[in-house]
Amino acid sequence: MAPRAHLAIYKVCFKGCADSDTLAAIDQAIYDGVDIISMSIGGNASDKYYTDGVTQGSLAAVSRGIIAVSTAGNKGPDENTLSHDAPWVLTVGASSTDRRIKSIVKLGNREELEGETAYQPSSFNQSRMLPIVYPEQSPEEWIGMLEGVAEPHRRAAEDSAVPPWRQ
Repeated sequence: MAPRAHLAIYKVCFKGCADSDTLAAIDQAIYDGVDIISMSIGGNASDKYYTDGVTQGSLAAVSRGIIAVSTAGNKGPDENTLSHDAPWVLTVGASSTDRRIKSIVKLGNREELEGETAYQPSSFNQSRMLPIVYPEQSPEEWIGMLEGVAEPHRRAAEDSAVPPWRQ
């Protein structure tokens, strides 16, 4: 996976998982200069963003360019059981679905990468090659690349003054 990766591991759950311990560990990880924070900490699905230590700490991390990843919790599969669901947290969970929704990405060099997706708009033109958009590109560059993309998606991108990853 990442043969030269350096791991920094912080224990936060002692007799329970106090938000103060979680926030202290995230603060320390930020101070230590990590690139990714991966938290396998359950939570309460009803927590508001301002009462969830993982969500609060993740916002601090993301605002400093650190990717925040967390577990979805173990309360499912019922509705409204997702933990740490803030838009700035990459929330990962298992599924009990017995099927795959296969998706293949074809690169310009004809390499094909297989993955999975939960969303494929019916208006998506699979025959059109789209460029990879990089964060350092200007809005004019990436909006120009959207010619021929489904109208609602193109309009949403044009209405945004900056790319979503820079907002």
